Amino acid sequence: MAYYRLDLDVTTGRKPWRDVDEAYKRATAEKAEWLLAPPEPADSAARAFLGRIAAFDPAPYWAKLHMPVLGIFGGKDSVVPADLNRALLDKALAANGNPATKTILIPDVNHVGMIAKTGTFAEYPTLNHYDPAYFSTFGDWLEKLARP
Repeated sequence: MAYYRLDLDVTTGRKPWRDVDEAYKRATAEKAEWLLAPPEPADSAARAFLGRIAAFDPAPYWAKLHMPVLGIFGGKDSVVPADLNRALLDKALAANGNPATKTILIPDVNHVGMIAKTGTFAEYPTLNHYDPAYFSTFGDWLEKLARP
């Protein structure tokens, strides 16, 4: 996780490129099992996009939203930690007074809704099942909204 945090710090400009490049070379030399791929080049479009979204604060926009919202959080999400982010979303949605908002936690899923053990990126290639609660939650919420 420290390597991926470092990579994000490079992406957002908090750390220089050489730091992640050196960390990658060390991990490669040590044959680190968790290392999935080389870091994106410093000037890549993917890194530029991630840098823009990583710095984005959605809270003011959530607070102004006046429509139904379903927030689903994974208990094994290493990208968007559930406890902190669910509390922030609940607070922002409460500001708009919309009773049709709901946030839930599915304990054993990662960032994309797949059943996970750790939630780390290294585990992604080994995963192959979505938690049934992930899809039934969408369906139940939509059905509830559609009822008069």
